[in-house]
Amino acid sequence: MALSALFALGNIAVHGSTVLDYDGDGRSDLALVRFDQGTPNFVWYILQSRDGYSAAIWGLQANDGPRFDGDYDGDGRTDITVVRFIPGDPYQYWYILNSSNNTMTALQWGLSSNDIPVSQDYDDDGKTDIAMYRLGWWLILRSSDNQPYFEQFGTSNDKPLTGGDYDGDGKADLAVVRYTPPNPPGSAIPMTLYLRLSANGWWASYNLGDARFTGVLTGDYDGDGKADVAIWQENLWLWIRSSDGNLEGVRFGQIPGDTPIPGDFDGDGKTDPAVFRRGTMVSPLSYFYLLQSRDGFKAVQWGNNHDATEGDLGGTRYIPAIGF
Repeated sequence: MALSALFALGNIAVHGSTVLDYDGDGRSDLALVRFDQGTPNFVWYILQSRDGYSAAIWGLQANDGPRFDGDYDGDGRTDITVVRFIPGDPYQYWYILNSSNNTMTALQWGLSSNDIPVSQDYDDDGKTDIAMYRLGWWLILRSSDNQPYFEQFGTSNDKPLTGGDYDGDGKADLAVVRYTPPNPPGSAIPMTLYLRLSANGWWASYNLGDARFTGVLTGDYDGDGKADVAIWQENLWLWIRSSDGNLEGVRFGQIPGDTPIPGDFDGDGKTDPAVFRRGTMVSPLSYFYLLQSRDGFKAVQWGNNHDATEGDLGGTRYIPAIGF
């Protein structure tokens, strides 16, 4: 099958600020959290591209979900964040370590059942907005005016996808991935990406292929300020360049075992394919492998087999294939 046949293109062009940038230099950093049985807390280990190694204790392993996707105080640096679920409590609680002044922001937003964190900058004020996806509804707390905003887009069975400004207006757009039941059972599971564009309210759809073998990614791979529709098939990265509508791809990663962690690791404004390869009991050291669009290939040993990245922890910038 030709690569272009994997996508059914809609009428759309995908802005993306630098993700996982903990030192504010415009390059993505290597970030991990450690599941260590010797402590009840998460320990964050971050290898920053400018400011070097840092570590922080933040969050409880028993109750918290680490978040890797937000600059909540607008200082240009990603803030260490967890979302807490307390047994018997119907609500979710956000605990943010603000990088601008090392203070904590704590607030309740969302329900412990059904809600999926989908924080992004929806109002274009340079700060990530706390947000939840609930059964087809987007529940956003706008940082620009501290007011709630609700919008219905998607269904209860859809998976929300974050990290994309597909129309380049500076605001994150609403995106969901929808699966079609296989017919007959056991055959291909068609998967469709639906987008709602903030610039004009229009929506678009893309057929992405068979969900048994295809994951969905976000990122601006051509550096035009718009997110590109992108997928990942074991070690094949494919994206539609929003700059010209052409399909581009590269093979990068190991089958099986690698977790994709796209980011702009060389600071040229383009998302780079990258993977995290966790260590094993035999060889406990973990590695990041980066295919940088400007600076080329780079391998970095960082972490061990007790560590996890954003993609390992159910982040919504990457939706894995059903078969993985």
